Amino acid sequence: MLLTRRLTRELTGGYSIVAERRFRIRFSAANGGFRVDGSQVASSVKAPPNLAEFARLEQQRVEIGLFPLELDRQGIIRSGGAKTSHDSLRRAVELALAEVKQMRLSAQDKDEARAFLLGLERAAGRIASEPPVDLFTPPPLATPATHRVALPNGLSGSITTQFSGSVRPETGLLDQAERIVLTGMDGTMRRTVEHWSMAALQDQATSVR
Repeated sequence: MLLTRRLTRELTGGYSIVAERRFRIRFSAANGGFRVDGSQVASSVKAPPNLAEFARLEQQRVEIGLFPLELDRQGIIRSGGAKTSHDSLRRAVELALAEVKQMRLSAQDKDEARAFLLGLERAAGRIASEPPVDLFTPPPLATPATHRVALPNGLSGSITTQFSGSVRPETGLLDQAERIVLTGMDGTMRRTVEHWSMAALQDQATSVR
């Protein structure tokens, strides 16, 4: 199969970074469920001109940490997948904000708000770095999960995730899926959108040559 992941991160000024990677994957029976092995076969990264060097380096990077994956009989990832539960959100936010606090920002620092927004965006990045546990059997309807956090100087922030998609009738496995991660602070909202698709390799042969 050919698994495609396209990640879009919104930036300030209406700009965005779009990274797409394609993986050749194979399913095999293992441990009462399934094992998914895979390797990257293509990548492309688009970014604003001032991030051209970042885009070049990111496009050259080969994603090696995603596989192998172990699935149960229902196609749910047994380990390594990112759940969209409130506990997972809370943990991601706590880790990211702890990094910001280590910067020892002054309460008078004019960039404090920006720093804590960056912390929320780091939390979003942590969530997007791991596939949803139900990636290969996505729910048809999204169930949003939100975690709110109180920040210094009376600021408030939140991070929300939602995931949904469709399966192929002939396989019961992933066809298309989308995960949206929203980070917000005092009216400022940014999105990270992750789109997954899977198709038989012969259907996509020309795209990976």
